[in-house]
Amino acid sequence: MKRHIAIFLSCLFIPVGTAVAQEYVTGRVTDATTRQPLQGVSVASGPGISVLTDSNGVYRVPVVSFDGRLQFSNPGRVSREAPLQGRQTLDVVLYSNAFESLKDGEGSLSSTNSMSFDEGMAARYGGDIRVIQRSNMAGVGANLFIRGYHSLNLNSQPLIVIDGVIQNTEYVESVFQGFYINPLSNIDCNDIEKVVVLKNATAIYGSKGANGALIITTKRGKSVSTKIDVNISCGFDFKPRLPRMLSADQFRSYASEMLKGTVSGLAAADKSEGFLNDEPDLSKNISYNTYHNNHDWTDDVYRVGNHQYYGLNVEGGDDIAKYALSVSYMMGKGQIKETDYDRLSTHFNADVLLSKRITLAAGFDFTYITRQLVDAGVNEYTSAPYLALIKSPLLTPYQYTRDGREYTTKLSDVDVFGISNPTSLLTDVVNKYTQYRFGANIMPRWAVTDNLDLSLRLAYNMNAVKEHYYSPLEGVAPQTDAAGNVWENTVKDQSINQGSFFIDGRVHFHKLFGGIHGLDAAIGYRMQKNVYKSNYGEGHNTGSDKVVNLSASLDGKMVDGRKTTVNNVALYAQASYNYLDKYSVWGVLTAESCSTFGKKADGGLKMFDGVWGVFPSVGASWNIASERFFKPVTFIDDMKLRVEYGLSGNDALNAVNRFSYLQAINYFGVANGLQIGNLDNQKQKWETTSKFNVGLDLTMLNDRLSLSFDYFHHKTTDLLMLSDADLLTGISSRLTNGGSMTNNGFEVSVNARLLNLRKLKWNSELGLSHYKNKLTSLPGGSQILNVAGGSILLQEGSSVGTFYGYRTESVFATEEEAVASGLRTWNTTKSQLLDYHAGDVHFVDLDGNSIIDEDDRTVIGNANPDITGSWGNRLSYGPFTLDVLFSFSFGADVYNYQRHMLESMTNLQNQSAAVANRWKYEGQQTSIPRAVYGDPMRNSRFSDRFIESASYVKLKEVRLSYQFQLPWHFISGGLAWISVGNLCTWTRYLGSDPEVSYGTSPLTQGIDYGVSPLSRNMQIGLKLNL
Repeated sequence: MKRHIAIFLSCLFIPVGTAVAQEYVTGRVTDATTRQPLQGVSVASGPGISVLTDSNGVYRVPVVSFDGRLQFSNPGRVSREAPLQGRQTLDVVLYSNAFESLKDGEGSLSSTNSMSFDEGMAARYGGDIRVIQRSNMAGVGANLFIRGYHSLNLNSQPLIVIDGVIQNTEYVESVFQGFYINPLSNIDCNDIEKVVVLKNATAIYGSKGANGALIITTKRGKSVSTKIDVNISCGFDFKPRLPRMLSADQFRSYASEMLKGTVSGLAAADKSEGFLNDEPDLSKNISYNTYHNNHDWTDDVYRVGNHQYYGLNVEGGDDIAKYALSVSYMMGKGQIKETDYDRLSTHFNADVLLSKRITLAAGFDFTYITRQLVDAGVNEYTSAPYLALIKSPLLTPYQYTRDGREYTTKLSDVDVFGISNPTSLLTDVVNKYTQYRFGANIMPRWAVTDNLDLSLRLAYNMNAVKEHYYSPLEGVAPQTDAAGNVWENTVKDQSINQGSFFIDGRVHFHKLFGGIHGLDAAIGYRMQKNVYKSNYGEGHNTGSDKVVNLSASLDGKMVDGRKTTVNNVALYAQASYNYLDKYSVWGVLTAESCSTFGKKADGGLKMFDGVWGVFPSVGASWNIASERFFKPVTFIDDMKLRVEYGLSGNDALNAVNRFSYLQAINYFGVANGLQIGNLDNQKQKWETTSKFNVGLDLTMLNDRLSLSFDYFHHKTTDLLMLSDADLLTGISSRLTNGGSMTNNGFEVSVNARLLNLRKLKWNSELGLSHYKNKLTSLPGGSQILNVAGGSILLQEGSSVGTFYGYRTESVFATEEEAVASGLRTWNTTKSQLLDYHAGDVHFVDLDGNSIIDEDDRTVIGNANPDITGSWGNRLSYGPFTLDVLFSFSFGADVYNYQRHMLESMTNLQNQSAAVANRWKYEGQQTSIPRAVYGDPMRNSRFSDRFIESASYVKLKEVRLSYQFQLPWHFISGGLAWISVGNLCTWTRYLGSDPEVSYGTSPLTQGIDYGVSPLSRNMQIGLKLNL
């Protein structure tokens, strides 16, 4: 056996000895457009082996094998690799940077000036990531999903790694409805050098890599000469497309119809005096001017938002040290009046050569953000944008005098319909948001030998948030809680502090044996400690709008807070081997333990008094085009086959979920006590996702066409799910590991250099993806979740985001039709079955018992798209560059919750213009039911009436830039640009925008909650090179 191994090893390394013999490859490099020779192009055949082309574009480079590959690079050109295929002569062409990917260069993410970099990814990375912006509020961020969903109740967003440091990106719910505390808003897009999306096996990140990862590299000093760039931009966010509402005349007709036959106090008062009294004589009807207007309340809430950005970037150094420094300031006013934001940030990176073999990399960043915020989304009490829709158009924001003149300074109080004054929520509020972020990192590296180095990365990040919320007394409808307590105004205060300490030490070996065999290996230790502290206080009824402090609240005081510390420790090893860059294999093994894991968790390893999850991955690639037999296939320049399989985890567990504890409770405002808050779960463990991927990369037609195709299969097991708890404990459910789901799909990307004339060039990129999500096992087989007036079905065999409700067949046009159906429904108020009549919705009786109830619910929609992607085009003519980017999504459904509320016709809130077409007379054919106060037949119940197609094609961005040079000593040149975003959307969706997201969880995607919708925006900018 030993003899066989010795023979094998000697054969394996035979090429190592023979490769020392010097061989050469010659050739010529020319411009792809003019076919003129290119001088100064770097031609490399391996590490440390490179030459430059001469004035004729000719090169002669030594190689160790004619089966290897050459790399061609030159400033201002797109780099390229080419296989030798046994050839001793190789001519290539290089394309100008006009054909750079739209993800790179001057039109990249770093030029979007988005307040949060995840918002900027929507236009540039739509083919790689499903990007759904949460709203149009600056810095609120976007939901990022890579290849479907990999969790139900834990974090489903990708891991963020900045300059090698894992970031703690816990999304925390704000005290302001419709807003999320987004830690990524601290990152200035202009500080980003590159973003790499990891989709396949991310085992190197152990129990944190299940959702994929975004590897962000910030700018570092590269030049010994000082370079100064100044970036200035400003922009506008235009008023969004909003639902059309009933006009004053239409509302008066609707309200009169709603009040027919009612005996409420409201109806009795207003029939004699109020909005139904059309007597214009003020001596007879003092309220005439109050109730005879046609006011558009959205004009009082929305405006054209604006923002400005000022940035300074300095780069320089010498042979010993290089640095990059940036300072920026961004400010703006939001589309919603009285909202604004300011951000001051600085970022610094330095690289120092301490000795011949010791280097030091260091960096720090600081960000300070302030905001003025308001509630947004469907909230009939305190959301000014929503109140602007449901407020009666008969009214105006201000009161009237007895002689009919409008006070311009005295706001109206709550109206007779019980609806708040939106203007009061914008002018009488003190809502403050403050955020600080500080980060520092240092990494010494010791090159022990030319092939062995040691490094240690140390980092500390701190993020602090303070929020103060006040809902005023005057002009705002009081709220009543479940215990009957009446809250006339509300004060909320929240403070959050997040701290993270990170260590990553590794030993790295890399060597090229004989120029043929490449080996790269590393072992390392990683530790991270995350500390989270929060304090929350809420109180009501301060007695005056001049007293807005929590300490002044008289009733309903509530305080809460928590402090958690989560420790992660990981041991990892990775190795890769390649032969002539033709065959490559690699493997990773990570063992990670986390303090959130239960002591009795199944699976993994038991060591060091803890449970360790084990996450391996293996992969291989074959550059088929490097084979000599591929030489006759001349139209294909390069071809690579890739395959990979691995495991990764999700450890975003609640730190206290594995413990039993008691929590304080207030019983209906009468007495305080204790109740069981949680039952311990020492078997709590990470969720595990296995990922298989096979892909093919092609370059064709002399580097003019590139294709990439990937098929993937992901399976997540040990999903953290809600399961029934023992009734004796007093809690209904608890979180345990016990479910699984899969995501299967494919991705395709195409890059085509369509036009390559002397001045005019056209580069086009298309990226699209498809995934199919399927729940394969669930505790109990199925669960129904109630979200925003609708129901989400979780069931084995179905997918996440399945809407579960009633099917409809339009509206009964005649009484005869209604009687013939024989359908009835249960009325909880009257505690009896009621017959359907003309004008009621015809619900489908699936169980055939002639009673419409919960047993008649079925699947009515799915929030998962069939295809998503983006299509980008870059046209260049001389110094001008035009970028045109489209995004698209097909096959998804959206639950339009806002339309659900605006067409419910249950009370005297204003309704959408569609309600003007409601059923009014016998025989009328319509899809809108009759208006009856209180909706006794529950015509507005959750049904397919409110499920809409979310398919769209969106002209996401059009950007025109001009590159210029100046002969001045202090300004060498620059870039001027103008862009328009969200220019046009082609869709059948009736809401403001089909690109909607309600929260960060996969369970709440595809729900339009009416938060500030995306709208058209415009930016102009100037970059100066000093």
